[in-house]
Amino acid sequence: MRPVHPDLIEALGLLRRLAEFCPVVIGTPPLGIATESSDIDVACSTQDLGHFADVARDHFGHMESFSLRTARHLPDPAVIASFLAMEWEIELFCQRLATEDQWGVRHFRIEERLLRLGPQLREPVVRLKQDGLKTEPAFARILALPGDPYEALLGLETLADDDLRTMIEMAQVPGCTDPQCDAGFFSGRPRVTECAKDPGRHPVRAYFAEGAAQRPPIGGRSTKTRAP
Repeated sequence: MRPVHPDLIEALGLLRRLAEFCPVVIGTPPLGIATESSDIDVACSTQDLGHFADVARDHFGHMESFSLRTARHLPDPAVIASFLAMEWEIELFCQRLATEDQWGVRHFRIEERLLRLGPQLREPVVRLKQDGLKTEPAFARILALPGDPYEALLGLETLADDDLRTMIEMAQVPGCTDPQCDAGFFSGRPRVTECAKDPGRHPVRAYFAEGAAQRPPIGGRSTKTRAP
């Protein structure tokens, strides 16, 4: 049986050994939506990716299945170290981009907000993940966000908590006949006839309906090659 993720992080000294790289633990375990296949992700930042690679190799190169690779296809290249420990897969992801500006961390922050404002999201997200969806597509499907799920989630960053609460409350309204609504994620709610996909009744869909030119920029694709 693998330990809970905080105990593993402490046992390996991950945050202490990576302190100079401004590490942030992200992904599903700290969100409380982990499945059996979930790993532990740590986002890091440095202007010297070669130095990060050296530090990762020095501290963790002896770990089972250790590997080190460079993702050069991203707008901001990344060095990724991965290994196994105590039945967990661990991935250390480092870019020159500041940690808080990386897509993985930004996704984590908005998902953290969504779960804090709507804890009822947790069960359907886990269910979709168990069915094979990644985290961001699972959130986007439940909330019926249009377009690319990774970009769509970033589009929620500037919304106020009240708007996010309204979005969560209106998401997946039971009784909607639109097959793209995937109605039924939330059980036991009163049936309604109005479709939640009507932008006039849904602040987030209205936000997207205004057009990309009027929305705040969400930055370039500078994150992990896959979602946590």
